Amino acid sequence: MDLVNYGLRERYEQIKKRGDKLDDIKRIIDWEGLRPLLTDLFTNDTDQGGDLTTTKSIICLLGLL
Repeated sequence: MDLVNYGLRERYEQIKKRGDKLDDIKRIIDWEGLRPLLTDLFTNDTDQGGDLTTTKSIICLLGLL
């Protein structure tokens, strides 16, 4: 094991002890339930654009963060 991998592993263990806030959010918010609302919000059928390639749930999550 080299020094960089050791340092990364040690840092990861420190962070892991704090818990995963995104996992907490995932349990609180029903993302699939928001999908119909987000679909209407992010639809672009004009000549200049199409539907987003990014998942609408991800865009909403980023907005909340």
